[in-house]
Amino acid sequence: MTTAIRYIEDLFRVLDDDPEQLEELRRRVLGPALLNLPERFDRFVAEQTRFNDDQRSVNEEQRRFNEEQRRFNEEQQQFNEEQQQFNDEQQQFNDEMRQFHTEQLRFNARMDRFVVEQVRFNDEMRQFREETRQDLAQLKGGHARSEPMRRGHVIARRMGLRRARTLTGDDLVDLTAAADTSGIAPQAIDSFVDADLVMEATDGDGQTVYIAVEISYTANRRDTGRAMRNAEFLTRFTGQPARAAVASIRNDPEIADLIGGGQVYWHEIRDRDLEPE
Repeated sequence: MTTAIRYIEDLFRVLDDDPEQLEELRRRVLGPALLNLPERFDRFVAEQTRFNDDQRSVNEEQRRFNEEQRRFNEEQQQFNEEQQQFNDEQQQFNDEMRQFHTEQLRFNARMDRFVVEQVRFNDEMRQFREETRQDLAQLKGGHARSEPMRRGHVIARRMGLRRARTLTGDDLVDLTAAADTSGIAPQAIDSFVDADLVMEATDGDGQTVYIAVEISYTANRRDTGRAMRNAEFLTRFTGQPARAAVASIRNDPEIADLIGGGQVYWHEIRDRDLEPE
């Protein structure tokens, strides 16, 4: 059935009643481009939605990156501050080390001077001790020498003799002058007249006996040798028997055989004999 169309409203009624007509009209009026526009728009919306989602993801990544960058910048700032503090402390440490090295050099110089002074002091102390030792040895020797000369009668008595007199240096010179000294070296004669102690004594039968005594703080082979030689000279010069003796505080072990064998008599000087009266 054909419907007459006089007004636009008549067309709208026909189209409303016949969807196929309406669709055909749309195709003819809109054309392919406009007909596909909704589908294209839907695709555009989908693409835009995906783009927006991607953009949000990118923005989130950017936000996280910015946050990490901010934290990094803060940490970098803190590191820079700590580094600066470290550099300041290192500079201070270096200054202190330079000062320490300077003080160390001064200390080393003082120590070098101290060592030199200490060595000099030690040398002076060694020299002082040696001089003191020598002085004490001379003092002890001199003190030890005076005791036998003062107590010669005791030496004679302990040897079983009785002292008659002590010969002086002049007496010994007179003996050598009157005697035959041929074959005796002049040095031996000089040593004889400088004998430490020579005594004239008598034995139980009244016979004259001479005693040649050498005095020393510590008696040794030299002392016993001089005493025995002087006793031989006394016998040669006087024709009378003579005996050798040493007077000392102590003896070297090397003369023990002479004393033990009776060739030399030992008069022991005791510590109390050296004490002042």
